[in-house]
Amino acid sequence: ALALLAGGVAHWLAGGRTALRLAVIAGALLVALGIPAATGVRLPQAYLAASGLLVDFAEGRGATLSAVRAEDELQLRIDRLWQGSDRKNHQIMAAHLPALVHGDPQDVLVIGVGVGQTAGRFLMHGVERLDCVDIEPAVFPFIARNYPAASLQHERVTLVPEDGRTFTAHTDRRYDIVSVEVGQIFRPGVDVFYTQEFYREAAALLKPGGLVAQFVSLAFFGEAEFTAVVRTFLEAFPHAQLWYNTQELLLIGSPRALPRLDPALLAEGGLPARVAADLEWSQWGGVEHRLARPGALLGGFLVGGEDLVRMTKDGAVYSDGRPVLAYATAGVRAREHREERLVPRLRQALSPFALAVGDTTALAPQTLALAHRTRDLNLRDIVATGYLDDAVAGAVHGSGEPATPQQILAQLQQGVRINPENFHGWFNGGKALLLMRQPAAAIAPRRRAAQLRPADALA
Repeated sequence: ALALLAGGVAHWLAGGRTALRLAVIAGALLVALGIPAATGVRLPQAYLAASGLLVDFAEGRGATLSAVRAEDELQLRIDRLWQGSDRKNHQIMAAHLPALVHGDPQDVLVIGVGVGQTAGRFLMHGVERLDCVDIEPAVFPFIARNYPAASLQHERVTLVPEDGRTFTAHTDRRYDIVSVEVGQIFRPGVDVFYTQEFYREAAALLKPGGLVAQFVSLAFFGEAEFTAVVRTFLEAFPHAQLWYNTQELLLIGSPRALPRLDPALLAEGGLPARVAADLEWSQWGGVEHRLARPGALLGGFLVGGEDLVRMTKDGAVYSDGRPVLAYATAGVRAREHREERLVPRLRQALSPFALAVGDTTALAPQTLALAHRTRDLNLRDIVATGYLDDAVAGAVHGSGEPATPQQILAQLQQGVRINPENFHGWFNGGKALLLMRQPAAAIAPRRRAAQLRPADALA
């Protein structure tokens, strides 16, 4: 509109016959008004919902927020990047795991709210004060009207519209847990939550026995970046553990000795009732691998103690003064599947479960057996997910090029060969065969999907 106005003024001032000038300006306005009507384009709606159905959007102080219905979930996208959904996902473990490791958190700080899945789960552990910090003020009212985030209205919750680094540098509050959930590493400004300066600020906020938890997204890290991120974390939190949580691993650390899981929690019926009910869920598997089962929960533990130190001893230390991580991850895309190259390194460094739980002799043999089996499948699933995600996106694995139906089916089948208990692989494999008009062949994978998740109505 401003360009048309400027052009019209310039054309008028250029002189010439008045009638001709008016006709040109009127014609330009009619064409401009006709383009949206002719193409059906609505801005910014069409841009924000390039894939899916736009339900709501808001212009924030520093970002655009949109609620987009895609497949069977309502996704929160910030600047068109996924930040959560209305379906339970791996974000809940950023609360449950550190809370269970700590044992009795009373004061918790969450940096990066998303749709509130992490923050809401901390309330299940009986915290007395929950501070939720997010740099975008618009996120709080936006998720309140679009997502099941009623827990954020609880009297024990304080919503803080502030930059996380500013808050940690200047607050005088002290916490049992600081949970950092700030989004994809390649987003501008996220790299500063992986530096030694930030970790020192976070460590200074901890009460005695306090800990920090943070996502480490393998898909966007090469070996050097992954090693450096963990090494930098260990500089401030030398007592640390690395847990599986899909391709976004979870680092938990403390300046002092890190508490270990109470063996009583890993007995049948040992989890608090609300927590156990919420953990009747698995990132990828069926009933056997629901995290309410003690063995499946313990199977998420990967590396800790001196094993974690040895694994990352050659890593660099990131600092605010040299934004190496920001440049190293700026052009990285998930389709590169860097996580596949990191899994062998994790396998070589696996720690005994005794580093995660106080007394493994108190655990039932079947619990430990399930823990070992689940840990193996967790690592397999990091690789399998790459094939499954590419297949669902209709892309050739590792290249992003469009895939044929046969290639899509082959990738789904490869995913379930790597992890034979991945529900999504079997379910989508059956779907692909149905779309290829092979209903008889679709029966077996759909039956397997239904065995893994009997309560899934679509399966």
